[in-house]
Amino acid sequence: MQTTGTNTIQQPYAQLALDFFGIKELTDDQLKLLKYIDQQQDILAVLPTGSGKSMCYQLPSLVGDGVVLVVSPLIALMKDQHQFLKKSKVPSVLFSYLQNQGERLHQITSLEAMNKGVVFCSPEKLNHKEFIQSLKNIKLKLIAVDEAHCISSWGHGFRPEYLGLGKLLDQLGKGIPRLALTATATKKMSEEIISVLDLQEPYVLQNCPVRKNIEMVITKVPSVEVQKQSVLELLEQVTQTSIVYVKTRSDVDRYSSFLRGYFGQRVASYHGGMSSQQRSSAGEWFYHHSNPIMVATNAFGLGIDRPDIGVVVHVAIGSSLEQHVQEIGRAGRDGNAAKAVCLYTSRDIAMAEYFFDSSFPDFDLLDLVFNKLGEDVDHLRQVEVESFKKKLTQLPIARPSTKRKLKLSSKKIDRLLETLHREKVLSVWSGQGEFMEGRKVIELLFDQQRFQQEFSGPYKERRHIASQKLSALKSFLIFEGDRNLFIQEYFKF
Repeated sequence: MQTTGTNTIQQPYAQLALDFFGIKELTDDQLKLLKYIDQQQDILAVLPTGSGKSMCYQLPSLVGDGVVLVVSPLIALMKDQHQFLKKSKVPSVLFSYLQNQGERLHQITSLEAMNKGVVFCSPEKLNHKEFIQSLKNIKLKLIAVDEAHCISSWGHGFRPEYLGLGKLLDQLGKGIPRLALTATATKKMSEEIISVLDLQEPYVLQNCPVRKNIEMVITKVPSVEVQKQSVLELLEQVTQTSIVYVKTRSDVDRYSSFLRGYFGQRVASYHGGMSSQQRSSAGEWFYHHSNPIMVATNAFGLGIDRPDIGVVVHVAIGSSLEQHVQEIGRAGRDGNAAKAVCLYTSRDIAMAEYFFDSSFPDFDLLDLVFNKLGEDVDHLRQVEVESFKKKLTQLPIARPSTKRKLKLSSKKIDRLLETLHREKVLSVWSGQGEFMEGRKVIELLFDQQRFQQEFSGPYKERRHIASQKLSALKSFLIFEGDRNLFIQEYFKF
């Protein structure tokens, strides 16, 4: 359907929005995106949380023949949207690793019978040949990548499939328009999204990620006790749905226990260490409880779709301004006045810097450990972890760049090995054979030349970018002017 005018676009989509979803009026941004989707244009849309981005792939799934594929990072997010579409009588299929073989076969059968509607999957699912073949057996009219900022924030770490997403989608054939959706993206992140997804001359729509109805309040407090008391006083003044973001799992336990003493069953907790069932139950409780207070780490994040969140409190510092803005954007989605309050201490800044150093250790130290491992690998087929750590902790080591002597603790060596393992420079596994069976051993996957050529430069660049993001967040916290203007300048929309 080729159209150029917004009025032409509005007529069919406005009626579908009303008939299927009870939405009386589409926004100007939604109409712009629908116009370019109808023109088969690739699109990058950077719009605030709660601006109705998902409607821009749900409505096209109802027009004419053809199915919309939605690639999304979180099962909970896909599950909520899948259930919403089913209730709205929109054909929808969800693929999840939680499904057993019988359920997967049923979903494949349902998929291959579709001529319109929405299919949800994770990026990892696109590695499955059977699934790709099933998608090839139907007519795809649009591919939407939800939470597209994860290409940058997760693709370099624990979900590398994001960096190969463009090539994975190419398996489905060229010419299917692609729609990338996110609430936050800097200019550099937008460029990476466009590159990775191979968006062809995309239409880019970008608005301020913080809605005007959110009042931002940032205060540095002198101690953890004052911080805790300030959170209590703030929540005592409101009866709205609230989220309190803390840094660690132990902080979740500590704060939720403290707040339950005052607010009882209104308080629940959420963190990544909980079982899948516990997290699912906590999420369901948050959606359906009257005016709940959720104490959580940033694991409680993407896909939160409760519109009446009135207060988001941070008593922890994240890793970037992008993350901070994503989290405060969960407030006030219903358009009513909302607050985003950050109460931080000097300890929180130090914790953020510690977490940065843990995620991105100094390259000199990684280089040092890699070289020492190389010396041992020359003599042994397998290097046993504990003996290597013991040897390294007993030696005064010289940094390669400064030659300054230092000693590495066992804990620090663990973090360095974990980083090299995560970066696929080495592998840590259970040894085999008479002497190594049952012990943790190290196998180097790179030689020295490959380490310098393929790992050194890209790692230093990623570390530099992460450092800049943390610095921007710290500058934002102490900024005394209009913070909305600070955000606008940072995201350069």
